[in-house]
Amino acid sequence: MRTNLTLFFLIVLELSTSNAQPKFDTTGWVLYIVGKDTLYIRKDTPFDIAVKAGEYKKAIGLMRTTLRADPNNAVNNYNLSCIYALMKNPDSAFFFLALSLRKDSTVFAFSDPDMFSLIDDRRWEKLRNAQITKYESKNGKLKNRNLSMELWNMFIKDQTYFRPSQLLESKFDPEKKRQDSIIKYYQPLWDSNLMELKTIIKKNGWPMISDVGKKAALSAFLVIQHGDYEAQKKYEPLIEAAANKGEADWSDVALLIDRIRVHENKPQLYGSQVRFNETTKQYEPEPIEDEQNLDIRRTKVGLGTATNYYSNWKIKYIVKQNKE
Repeated sequence: MRTNLTLFFLIVLELSTSNAQPKFDTTGWVLYIVGKDTLYIRKDTPFDIAVKAGEYKKAIGLMRTTLRADPNNAVNNYNLSCIYALMKNPDSAFFFLALSLRKDSTVFAFSDPDMFSLIDDRRWEKLRNAQITKYESKNGKLKNRNLSMELWNMFIKDQTYFRPSQLLESKFDPEKKRQDSIIKYYQPLWDSNLMELKTIIKKNGWPMISDVGKKAALSAFLVIQHGDYEAQKKYEPLIEAAANKGEADWSDVALLIDRIRVHENKPQLYGSQVRFNETTKQYEPEPIEDEQNLDIRRTKVGLGTATNYYSNWKIKYIVKQNKE
């Protein structure tokens, strides 16, 4: 779904690499000053609030009302398609998805986890192929089109767990037993992804960004990140080697290294892993090695400060950090 949350992360990414100011109408947006940068984040609309609450029928009513005034709005048609897909109403989902893509030449939709219920429908492949043709006419041929598409589907299956998980957490707090119930339900998706990726690696080696694109390469990392310890340990050197060639992100490697170390009961290096404390009912970081130099290590691999990172879980992190 194309929401303010997605936009938030895109803007943060841009601001981390340049001082460019956003050039768009800021009506209805909240302005934040982050260091020397200006950050605009759209306020939640009633539609956004309904979606986050899992009130999909209400969200549909709100969006249909909005579309009456602007029926060709691509983003609104796309978000309505997402809601219908989440409700497993494929006919309406495909109808509004097609409307949203008429003047669009991106392939964003075909790695969107909200579309999970559509990926085995014959209309999905037809629409995806038409969209890729538009994308390639503008951006050039995909180097390994079939593998990219396969990895996009794997991304969808990997990430489709997180919306219901967030919904449960918002309604009931992050109790471990509820999270475990969701994980067990989606574990077969992760397992099938892992088996599929092992076959891909055996045939083609590790999926490189220059071969499949950044989103598809990220999908490969996520499959390993959510795989079992044996797979993480086995494939981490491949991902690290790719990152050293600029063919994977070192920030991803850091997350995987931390996950492996936590599994081995070792303190993590980059502070990426958090756990829910059932006693305090709060999140907290897993143990960290050489904690005073944590931010130095995080900066070297392209991660932000630990304080900002932990604020996502409302963790008050106060360890004084050394500066390089």
